[in-house]
Amino acid sequence: GLDEPSFGLWSALALHGDAEAAQRAALTVVATLLRLGAPLPPRGGVGLARVIRATSPDEGLELSLALLRAASSAREVGAAEAYLEAARERGWRAAAAGERDEALRWLREARRASTQR
Repeated sequence: GLDEPSFGLWSALALHGDAEAAQRAALTVVATLLRLGAPLPPRGGVGLARVIRATSPDEGLELSLALLRAASSAREVGAAEAYLEAARERGWRAAAAGERDEALRWLREARRASTQR
């Protein structure tokens, strides 16, 4: 199973985004760790999600949302608010791109998240 040694890996991946190929690989590894249920870095899910959104605003947005959902489920401080903000952003991006159904889905998700805080 994946346990404490993965904490360092999560952190290292968040900081190794300089080269485009390394960045794509890091996103793939983070997505795989998340899918496998690896524990998030202690109090670091929100920070990792923000790093991913900042360094990969397009391809990293969905992964960032998944990390924020996991951090929110783990009751990480600030995760619910960050998820709400990211879901709202995803909805407005979809609206700007003319993706009506996707926009409505994410804006409804943001509204749902806001009522559960």
